[in-house]
Amino acid sequence: MRELHAVLYESYPFPKRKRIGAKLGRLLLALSVLLCASCRKSERDETLEWMDNTYNPHENVSGSYGHGRSTWYAPDKSAPSGEFMVSGLKETFTYKGCEMTLRTEDLPEAQKSQEIQSSCKMTFNLRDIDPASIKLAARSHSGDFSCEADSDGQKSIMAENCDHAEMGFKTRNAAGLIQEEWVNVFQKLTGSDHENRHSEKSNSSYFEFDDPEYAKRFAKAFSSAIKLCGGTRHLFSCLPIADPLLCSLSNRDSLHHVAGDLFLAAIAELVVRGSA
Repeated sequence: MRELHAVLYESYPFPKRKRIGAKLGRLLLALSVLLCASCRKSERDETLEWMDNTYNPHENVSGSYGHGRSTWYAPDKSAPSGEFMVSGLKETFTYKGCEMTLRTEDLPEAQKSQEIQSSCKMTFNLRDIDPASIKLAARSHSGDFSCEADSDGQKSIMAENCDHAEMGFKTRNAAGLIQEEWVNVFQKLTGSDHENRHSEKSNSSYFEFDDPEYAKRFAKAFSSAIKLCGGTRHLFSCLPIADPLLCSLSNRDSLHHVAGDLFLAAIAELVVRGSA
């Protein structure tokens, strides 16, 4: 940049150099501002980076062990702790732009893994996920019961010590756009029956958490990332039965959408009345 400025500056007669120098200075300043702006991370990248830094383990980088772990237990009087792990899994994710890959793996110390140990890789694009489909539920330490109230506002009597959570989500219009690759290892079988591999398409997936409070923050970030990648809710996530306001509103965007529809409907009605 400085060399270019010097060449251009010296090519003009002396009386014009001062004016030309000032103009070139302003031009170079503007170019510098534009270059600095292009180097900044986008909101999407900042969101996905936070999700990666907090959800995935980074012991050798930040000392973080992550939050992608879920376990549940059952009573066992013979065990020193008075319980045993029935099932458990760990989950991580990677991303490139809006392409995301989830990986789940059963914990080998769980009782379930003594019979069958499974792992799965799920790949999808965030723009294909319906942000209104995100459902978060805390789960109980014993029995893995949902700690959320049912449609009558009642909670299970087993919903105690809710120390982990699950966040499910679906694709827009229930399209089969999530590629799943499964590996199931049958510990007590041998030969060709010992391991089974298969691939399939799905319209839903999930994240597991070891902290329900953190899960709420992650769900908010995940919803933001979907929208920043161009994801939208499906056409029938809110059905106007008798009154559009009675539709189930799963997030603030849905409320804005319905409010906009009501506003446009009111304007249309006024236009019709005015022309009658």
